[in-house]
Amino acid sequence: ISEDIGHSMLIVSSHDAFAVFVRKSLKGFLSVDVQKSAASARRMIMERYYDIIVVNAPLPDETGEDFVLDAAREGSASVLFVVPSEVYETALERLTDFGILVLSKPLQQGNLDKSIRFLVSIQLHVDLLWHERFRGL
Repeated sequence: ISEDIGHSMLIVSSHDAFAVFVRKSLKGFLSVDVQKSAASARRMIMERYYDIIVVNAPLPDETGEDFVLDAAREGSASVLFVVPSEVYETALERLTDFGILVLSKPLQQGNLDKSIRFLVSIQLHVDLLWHERFRGL
């Protein structure tokens, strides 16, 4: 990922190792916050804006599906939902139409890197469209 991105990311996972794994894919992010539950992550997204939200399911207080749906509906963040392989097809079917990128565990670093780059490109495109639209106001 380019060094000059300047985006913010929220990682939601009950496992510290997952956050470390995700951080290996990150360069150029202005800030990265980590939360361990959906409840604490909900509080964080009410307090500040995130460009990218990465969720490792399941969470200790819910499966994570309700959280990612709320995050996708209520904001403009790009959302990546990482799920156990046994629920991948169901999650993919339910969440893709809401713009949520779903990946199955076990994750490979290359797939994670590409997915995050894809989400960053979406955010850059959205930012560009927003600036173009409101430039003259």
